[in-house]
Amino acid sequence: MAFISVAFALGNALGPQLFQAKDAPEYTPARVTLLASQIAAAFLCVLVHLYYRTENARRDRRSQAQPAILSAEEKWGNLTDKENRSFRYVY
Repeated sequence: MAFISVAFALGNALGPQLFQAKDAPEYTPARVTLLASQIAAAFLCVLVHLYYRTENARRDRRSQAQPAILSAEEKWGNLTDKENRSFRYVY
């Protein structure tokens, strides 16, 4: 969430600077920058998807080899995705 907030703030601050009057009416630098940022965002989405699939598969293999009996703390505790052994990413 922090990364998304920072990216949003940077986009709002830098976005208007891309559309300069001297580049009218094509605004080529702005178009190139917007296209590059959209390609980078798509690439990052693919990377996150692959990470989630890999991590879920690893957790599935680990849980099959070592069935976990979850304690009440693990079920209802305030655990992160790294601490909770039964957590699976949804993509």
